[in-house]
Amino acid sequence: MLQSNQKLDVGKNLLRDYCTNTTSILQNSRINDDNKMVYFITFVIGVFGLIIHLGLLLFFYKINIIEMAYFNIFSIAMWSLGLYFNYNGLHTYAINSFNIEVLLHSVFATMYMGIDSGFQFYLWAISALYILDFKLPYIKALAMSLLFIMLFAILYLLFDDVDVHYEYIHILNFVNIIIAGAPLLFALTMIREIYNYREFKLAQQGMIDSLTNLYNRSYIFKKVIHSINQSDTNIVVVMCDIDHFKSVNDNYGHAEGDYVLKKVSALLKEAFRESDTVVRWGGEEFLIILNHIDIQQAYKTIDAVRKKIFTTIHIQDMPLKPISLSFGIAEFDKTLSLEEVIAQADEALYHSKNSGRNKVSIFK
Repeated sequence: MLQSNQKLDVGKNLLRDYCTNTTSILQNSRINDDNKMVYFITFVIGVFGLIIHLGLLLFFYKINIIEMAYFNIFSIAMWSLGLYFNYNGLHTYAINSFNIEVLLHSVFATMYMGIDSGFQFYLWAISALYILDFKLPYIKALAMSLLFIMLFAILYLLFDDVDVHYEYIHILNFVNIIIAGAPLLFALTMIREIYNYREFKLAQQGMIDSLTNLYNRSYIFKKVIHSINQSDTNIVVVMCDIDHFKSVNDNYGHAEGDYVLKKVSALLKEAFRESDTVVRWGGEEFLIILNHIDIQQAYKTIDAVRKKIFTTIHIQDMPLKPISLSFGIAEFDKTLSLEEVIAQADEALYHSKNSGRNKVSIFK
């Protein structure tokens, strides 16, 4: 069965759409599209850090380590400040706020409670944030990340002999390792997602017509032809062409021609199912592949689309200048190649154009 993703905007994937568009808490007019992913990552890590330090404040107060409880008041303020910076598009300031707090918190907590407390592991997690700050030069970001990792090692040399007698120290160490690892894994997952998104976008750009946002001719032969040959369902191939399109360009200009192409393309995309495929074949010509349909049903469907185009699309501000399409239909036969069936549909299309246009013809 053919699968078409044409009703999805090109260049979007599910996670990016969720993160930047459909989640109401993240809709922020201050953030441009290029920075929305960085905004989302920084937002999630910021909220995570704020919640953790609220929990640590209560934990230290509960076990009567008042010095650390006071310090976590400062930590909460720093994470809140970072979220404020991030909300206003100042992502570098936000990351710096988080990093300063983690640096001070890791050093202070390790000095006070020893390395068995596990607070030094936060330095590993925060090093990933510098890599995610795309505004920093690569060398500087890498150097800052390495600096945090070196500090992690130095803490073992400085505070390895701190004598601690807290009842919950080993549980705290275990929890801190988990907490420190979570944002690190999240950051790495986002880096992977960004990479996959860019690869997807590059691959799609080679198969999408930039004007109409329809698939282009190469999509058929790269993605669809194998599915057609493996399909056991009825498939109908349709070729269509905008009538008198040259006169639209000649009389009203190429901008008007582009407008007509966009309107026709949008209507064709809306008219067919997810399992169908609509392609800009070239110029003003389109190819449509219909799945799970016989030739007579296809004729009725296409004729309804033809009528809708003629009654709804016209030259801009000129309702008396309607746009029409001529169609040719051929049923896919596995004894023939896709190119041969397209040629049959094309022959039926020429029959429609030669017999008056704005018609649907079936290849016989």
